[in-house]
Amino acid sequence: RDLSISFNKLGDVVLKSGDTAGAKGFYEKGLEVRQRRADADPGNAQAQRDLLVSYAKLGNTEQTERAFAKAVEWFELGIAVANRSAHPEYVADDVAWLNARLVACRDALNGSAPV
Repeated sequence: RDLSISFNKLGDVVLKSGDTAGAKGFYEKGLEVRQRRADADPGNAQAQRDLLVSYAKLGNTEQTERAFAKAVEWFELGIAVANRSAHPEYVADDVAWLNARLVACRDALNGSAPV
């Protein structure tokens, strides 16, 4: 878990500098670690939430790049993780955030709202 957190923190720093491609690279490395952990222990609420967070970070990066269709895909993956969760209360705030991002990205794709 610590390794994935480090990758995400590096991604956050790189994203703040404006390097979305570099940030995605770190987030994808973190996702690999988190995916393995979530697959190994599907009942572990923290591992599942960590996976959801990885999807959210990748979606946020795509949204920053105005790649709204890709962002929607990542956000939907995060929601799918939440929907499979044995502890939905543990990810309720994350789901609310993901749903708000989904609405914004879908609106942008439909040309009905700025993001």
